[in-house]
Order: sequence, then C-alpha cells, then structure tokens
Amino acid sequence: MKYVSFAIVLALLASRTAWAQPFASPPPGVREQGQLVSVHSGRCLGGRGHPAAEPCGPAAGLATLPVPGAGGQGGAFLLRHEASGRCLFSDRDGRFGWYVCTPAYSDQFWSWLLVPGATAGARMLRAQHSGQCLFSNVDGRFGLYTCTAGYSDQHWYFGAARSQPSLVGLRHP
Repeated sequence: MKYVSFAIVLALLASRTAWAQPFASPPPGVREQGQLVSVHSGRCLGGRGHPAAEPCGPAAGLATLPVPGAGGQGGAFLLRHEASGRCLFSDRDGRFGWYVCTPAYSDQFWSWLLVPGATAGARMLRAQHSGQCLFSNVDGRFGLYTCTAGYSDQHWYFGAARSQPSLVGLRHP
C-alpha cells in the first residue's frame, strides 16, 4: 500500500509539473513571448490593423517564431501578434503592417541587433526586407528608421514596462 500511495504522489507531482511547464517557458517553436516594450517610450508594440506603440496590456502579447530554412538569414524570426495571430511585415517600398503569418514571405523576417552598453536586455528590432529598425519615441512618434544603435528609441526588450522611460538619445529632428 505504501508503494501505491508513493506512486500516486509521484504521478500528481509529475502532472502538476507538466501542467506548469508551458507557463515557465514558451511553447515549442516559440523563441520568446510576452510584451515587446520600448526602452524610450515605455509603450508596447501592438495595434489593430496597423502597427502602433500603445499602452502595455494583455492585448500587446507577441511571440517570436523561428523561420525554418531561412538559410543565410542569421537568426531570422517572425513576430506574431498573439491577439490577432498576424505577423509584422516591413517592405522595401515602405509598406508596414500586420498580415497572415507566412514564412515564405521574407518581408516578415526580423532579427535582433545587439546594442553595446544599452539598458539590460535591450536590442534593436531590424526588418530584414527593408533593413530598417522599429522605433517608439517618448513624444509619440513610431515607425521604422535607419538602424542607429545610439538612438535609444530603437531599443526594445521583452517584459513588463519599466516605470521611467529613458530620454537619452532623442532623435529625428
């Protein structure tokens, strides 16, 4: 009887661990998930229909999905808006928005650029098709611009919004 009780306890612990596992790490096939927060504005990437920097909240959840077979694309990923299930795209011709996630469309490929000396965990989000980086400025400006590590409005991180946005590196005259 002791062995049966012990087996039941082990089975319960194992089932609880398996149940909790999805909350401890992203689901299979997802590199990162959560809110993508601008260091500069403290706002999150989101938007309905068109990308926007908006107040962080449950609707701002995103996930990075690796691009299978993106040979030579150096860590390319799709950036999926969890509420809509659509992926962010940026074309060389200036089009920028959310569209049905399609790994065959290179305008949906994004990559991280490391920023030496930036706020802990901050990186730049670069569109591989247009070559531009996403920015969100504390004064409300948002969009894509030439990637420039010195512009803190191009620095992003996954996580909860911090209380004070950085005003270092104001740009775009």
